Amino acid sequence: MKGISVYLLDEESRNRLMKEFPPRWKTFVGHHVTVKFGASDKDTLSPIGEYKVIGYTSIAERRPDGSGIEALIVSINGNYKREDGNTYHITWSHGPGYSPKDAKELSAKGFKEVDPININMEPTFIPFNK
Repeated sequence: MKGISVYLLDEESRNRLMKEFPPRWKTFVGHHVTVKFGASDKDTLSPIGEYKVIGYTSIAERRPDGSGIEALIVSINGNYKREDGNTYHITWSHGPGYSPKDAKELSAKGFKEVDPININMEPTFIPFNK
């Protein structure tokens, strides 16, 4: 079975991050960090690790609806780059015309460093819908 290997953000960490980074746009995501898209259900992620939010990035377009997207950059065991070269991130919120997958491109363009914030996450496999 194919799907996505992710680390799910726990509720306590999500609530703490919401106070630090109030969502800017209507659709709040704040759910997970993708590790591998197209993973097998036999791929496993370590349940033990050091997880920190180390950066923030956003884009706000000059549109009448004021839409945009924002993401938090995450370090896993001291590294913020995935094996495929993409950046570990949590899609935080977005407005009309954006989807969570747009945060991948946004996070690749760079980010503002923030004082590291320890977070708790659990490894999970999310199967693709058939």
